[in-house]
Parts: sequence; C-alpha cells; structure tokens
Amino acid sequence: MLIALMWWSVLLHKKNTEVYQYQKELISLQGESKTDLARLENRYRRQNTMILGESMVFGLMLIIGIFFIYRAYKKGMETNQQQNNFLLSITHELKSPLAATKLALETLKRENITSTQKSDLIDTGIHENNRLSNLVDNLLLAAKLDQNYVYHFKPLLLSDIIKLAVGHARNKYPNTVINVKLESDEHRINGDEIALETILNNLIDNGIKYAGDDPVLSISTIYSNNHVQFSIIDNGIGIPEKERTNVFDKFYRIGNEETRTTKGTGLGLYICKSIVEAHNGSIKINSHSPKGSKITVNLPLAKNNAHV
Repeated sequence: MLIALMWWSVLLHKKNTEVYQYQKELISLQGESKTDLARLENRYRRQNTMILGESMVFGLMLIIGIFFIYRAYKKGMETNQQQNNFLLSITHELKSPLAATKLALETLKRENITSTQKSDLIDTGIHENNRLSNLVDNLLLAAKLDQNYVYHFKPLLLSDIIKLAVGHARNKYPNTVINVKLESDEHRINGDEIALETILNNLIDNGIKYAGDDPVLSISTIYSNNHVQFSIIDNGIGIPEKERTNVFDKFYRIGNEETRTTKGTGLGLYICKSIVEAHNGSIKINSHSPKGSKITVNLPLAKNNAHV
C-alpha cells in the first residue's frame, strides 16, 4: 500500500508537470502576457504542494494504522501466551496437591501402617491442603485487585508485619536461614495490614522457591526522607535484567511453561506490585553479588508520623 501510494504520487506529479509544460507552450504560442505565465507557475507550485501534502498525510495515516494493527496483534499474542501460561501453570499447581492428598488418603486406608506413618501422612495432607488454599487465595486476590479491591488503611508498624511474616516462614520452611535486620521500630506507615502481609509472604516464598537446596534470605529496613525501604535478598539463581520488568506482569513466568520444574502461577509479583502501587510505593528488582536477587520495596511513612 505504501509503494502504491508512492507510485500514485509520482504519476500525479508527472501528469501535473506535463500539463504545466503544455499550458506554458500554449501561452507562448498565443503570445500571452508574463502575468499569465506567472499565474500558471503559481498554480503549478500549489498543485505540487497539494500532491506532496496529500501523499504525506495519507502515508502518515497508513503508517499509524500499521502501527496500531501491529500493537494490537502483539498485545493479542502476549495475552494468548499469558492465557496459555496460566492454563499450564494452574493445571500443574492444582493437580500436584490434589494427587498428593489423594495418595495420602489412600495410604491411610491401609491397616498395616504405623502411627508414625499415619501422622506423617496426615501432615502431608495438611501441607498440600494449605498449598492449595494459598493458591486459591492468590487467584481470588488477583481477581479482586483487577476489580477495585477495597483497602483498609490504618497506621501500622512495618516491623511488626515483617516479624510476623518471618515467624510464619520459619515455621513453614524450617531449613531456611532468614536473617533479619530492622533499623527502627518507631515509625508507622499508612497501610492495609492484610495486603502488606501478603506482599511479605509472597516475596519470602518467591525467594525461597528459587534459592535452591540451601536457601538463605536477608530482610532489612532503612528509614529516610519520610520513606521506609525494605529489602529481601536471596541466594538463588537471580533474574536476568531483561526480565526484571516482565516478571511483574500477570501470569508471566520466565522460561518455557511446558518444561518448568519450579512451582508457581506467575501471580505473586503481580500481586505485590499492585498492592505496593496502591500504597503509593514502588518495587524493583536488582541483582545481588555474588548471586541471587534483591527485591526492594519503598513505602511512604504515615503523615504526622508519631513515635510508638
């Protein structure tokens, strides 16, 4: 279409020039005045300008149309990929705990198992049920965040929320080393307690999930310029720089979903970013030396912040 437009412009300019030359010769043969010749030249220039202007406008409109078509196509492909990732990940995440729970229950039906084995099977069933419950909670929360989730803001001590999340993580992951360094216990933030707990739980779970066999997390806070910044550092495989923005998209996960071995639905970081932005904060991912990732969340302190 662009080539056709350019060719049309060339032909139209050529025809206009031919008409101009013909009329110029006609004026010369008829002995017309120089005023008529000047008027002809002015009309010729205006027509050339009109042809050039129309060509540029139509060409620009065509390019803009191509851009919007490409953008819509790209967005459609990304949405399709997200849906595919979601279906693959959610199928795996739902199937695994259900299969483990079914196996535990079937084993419990046997008569020749010891009390210790029975206790272990019950613990397994409870663990898998909790895992399934967390998955459903994340799905429901992600849906609510897309539909104007109502936050209940109030003055909170971030240190209390961190201590609660760390205590829960230590019970859930007894083999994980979690180092905590809180700069101050005196400043409040204006936030939703449940939402902030969700951020910490997701970030801690995410760090442990990708940390390998010997996970080590470091959690710290820094207060400055009416803001509090808390960081979670893991010793995992890290996140490539080109993926550090994409991982906050809903259902986005690095790599091929069909061959992935790590658990997850691609909702954790999306939920964290949505909640942080609702608290007028920011979240970013950096690499950490010698290995791992550092996720930093920056939140504003409550106005007229009072010491506790």
